[in-house]
Amino acid sequence: AEGFPEPTIQWTRNNEIISSTSNEFRIEKNRLVILETKLEHTGTYAVKLTNEVGEIESSMQLTVTERPIEVGKHLVDTIGIEKDQITFECVFTKPIENVKWLKNGIELPDDARFIRKGEPNQRYFQYEIHSLTLDDTGEYSCIYTETINSKAMLTVNELPIDFEKPLSNQSLTEYDTLTLECIVTKPNKQVKWFFDNQELKPDDRCRFETEDKIHRLIISNVSPNDEGNYDVITESDRKSSAFISVKEIPVEFIRPLTDVDIQERASELILECELNKSVHVEWYRFSTQLTSFTDEQRIFLEHNDLVHRLIIKNIQMDDQGTYTCLYPSQHVDSSCKVHVNELPLAIVQNLNDEYLITENDDLILNIELNKISFLKYEWLKDGTPIENNERNKMIVQGEKYQLKLFDVKLNDQGKYTFRINEANLETNTNIKINELPIYFTRPLKDLSTIMENTSDYRLDCEINKENKIAQWFKDDEQQALVSNDEIKIESRGRIHALVFNSVKLTYAGKYTCQFTEDIKSIGTLQVEDAPTGFEVGLENATVIEDEPLTLECILTKDRPDDEVIWSFNGDRLIIDNERIKTSKVGPIIKLIIDECQLADEGRYQAEINNKTSKAIVTVKEKKLQFTRPLKDIEVDEWSQCILECELNKRNIECRWYKDTLELYPNDHYQFEVDNKIQRLIINRLELDDTAIYGCVCRQEKTSGQLTVKELPYEFIRPLDETVTIVEKQQLVLECETNKPLRDNLAIWTRNGQVLTHSPLDGVLIKTLDKVHTLTIYECKMKDDGQYACTIKQASTTCQERFKTSRGRAHMS
Repeated sequence: AEGFPEPTIQWTRNNEIISSTSNEFRIEKNRLVILETKLEHTGTYAVKLTNEVGEIESSMQLTVTERPIEVGKHLVDTIGIEKDQITFECVFTKPIENVKWLKNGIELPDDARFIRKGEPNQRYFQYEIHSLTLDDTGEYSCIYTETINSKAMLTVNELPIDFEKPLSNQSLTEYDTLTLECIVTKPNKQVKWFFDNQELKPDDRCRFETEDKIHRLIISNVSPNDEGNYDVITESDRKSSAFISVKEIPVEFIRPLTDVDIQERASELILECELNKSVHVEWYRFSTQLTSFTDEQRIFLEHNDLVHRLIIKNIQMDDQGTYTCLYPSQHVDSSCKVHVNELPLAIVQNLNDEYLITENDDLILNIELNKISFLKYEWLKDGTPIENNERNKMIVQGEKYQLKLFDVKLNDQGKYTFRINEANLETNTNIKINELPIYFTRPLKDLSTIMENTSDYRLDCEINKENKIAQWFKDDEQQALVSNDEIKIESRGRIHALVFNSVKLTYAGKYTCQFTEDIKSIGTLQVEDAPTGFEVGLENATVIEDEPLTLECILTKDRPDDEVIWSFNGDRLIIDNERIKTSKVGPIIKLIIDECQLADEGRYQAEINNKTSKAIVTVKEKKLQFTRPLKDIEVDEWSQCILECELNKRNIECRWYKDTLELYPNDHYQFEVDNKIQRLIINRLELDDTAIYGCVCRQEKTSGQLTVKELPYEFIRPLDETVTIVEKQQLVLECETNKPLRDNLAIWTRNGQVLTHSPLDGVLIKTLDKVHTLTIYECKMKDDGQYACTIKQASTTCQERFKTSRGRAHMS
């Protein structure tokens, strides 16, 4: 409401004036604010505005309904830090008697760390937790009733584990015990130990100890290798470091090497020394370093804490020398001399007095010496040295010597000796061989089938013995076969063969290989008639272009039904019997190609019964030239002219020229190639066709002069002698000359007067090619007379008779 002058405002409740100093109400000019509504605020409210002019009043009824109890401000999820404190707060919409506080569904007990705030009949309740621990993490509830409550999560984060007492640097002497100790802020926590950034693991020298908040690293018998940076890292990635220095004790041999005297071939030599500390050493013989790889079978290195050993198995003379054990870092060494007493060379395994073996068996003779020897040795038979070959193999493996006799023969029987002259060593044995009876280990095949003309065909068999003589028989002939130009009898070791140079049909029959009357093998040879092949094949040929080519081969047989298939460059050759022909005279087959072209060069093949013969034909190009050049020619105008020349090659593309201008085919010029002949055809000659014409092919050229003679004009169809025309009719006079007009015009006259072309006057003069026409529309009396058409010296005339419309003819 508004008024002037400004009115005074008065608020009332149930007719009682509301004071501006009331604790329940706040008056803001024309607005009344109830600070906190209660049930007793129900009633009639009125406002009255008064000024000098008058007053107005307005009222209303306010009813305050009771509000239900609810959580107005819920608990909030909270994150706390270990040893810190937090406060949960819950606000209800109206005062209540009291609440319960629960953790994970269990009511919280009274404890000095837990403080409850909030008196009965209040809306505000708080729960404080002091000195937070990790166990305080959980779900907290503020409960008024089962339905009126609030819940929130408390998460307590662990404080980082730090160091109350860090590591400290230390200086130690080699072989001391290192103890590194630190104290962390929490007990029973895990830490990791590192040396030069490499994590340490417990072993024989290194161990870890944990006691409440104390952590220790203990390393016994420290060495210079243990010098460096040591780190300890907590679960919270806190790190403490210390540098440990180790003073090295000088290396000394407390038990050096001693000289050794040993017998060659002794089982082993042990060189042993002891140092005051465990270090890595190197072994040398003279100046050559020895390792386990020097001789894997004989040399071994051992290291047992302070004691070092060099073990050499199977002592040899080369093992004699000065041996040194060296600690290279401080150049400390110990040396000794090893003297090897040489063992006299002797045979420990001799040959047997006698060996008995069956012919064709293998025999092995074994000898063993007491040591490896590099002296020259030899095997002898009956006093003659034996050569190492395929049948006699001599093998040496260390102290062992072996002679292998393969497939022994009767002549291998005798006295065998092994000898080393320089050592005066020798052992002997006698070898006796039992002879085997002859028998076939592979007899002749019962039936052998071979194609006629097969070269070097063998019928062979094998017996159990070498160097035996066999006889060969055919069919029931009593005379043994002997070697000749057609057959050859062979004996190679145990194999006996009958070799046919070229098998013929007559060779079929029964063959016997016989050693004695009782020892023989029989086989039948069956010879099949061979299909026709090539006795003499094709031969390569070279021809010159346009010359004939003849390829010839000779068949093995002359059979009328045999067909030879010819091919060229892999494709079947078409025999046209014109340029390409074939002939057969007996077994001789020929391919004939007349006038060879460059395209005929290539690979030719003749095939019969899947057998082929091939030849390469080379065609050399013939030099191109004109065999008949162009000639000068004179031809009448308007006729057809043929210019012709001839090359020495077929179907060659040429270019034609008129003077220096190249010609191309059209209605006037036509090109023809007829085998070797080149033609230029000029239709309807004109005077300007007179020129020098040339034919050019590659680098060759021929030319000739063409002269076109002008024809005199002639009327080959003159005007009609007489024409009768009716007045007002159209007059058409037509004649034809022997050639078209060029620069000359047809002159038409009437009674000697020259007529001109004038369509307006009804006179039309026309020339089309060789036809000349005069047309007069609507003839009149004046058009009567003699008409003439004149071209140069030629002329034709016509007498026109004029006929009047009444039927009378008028003639002038």
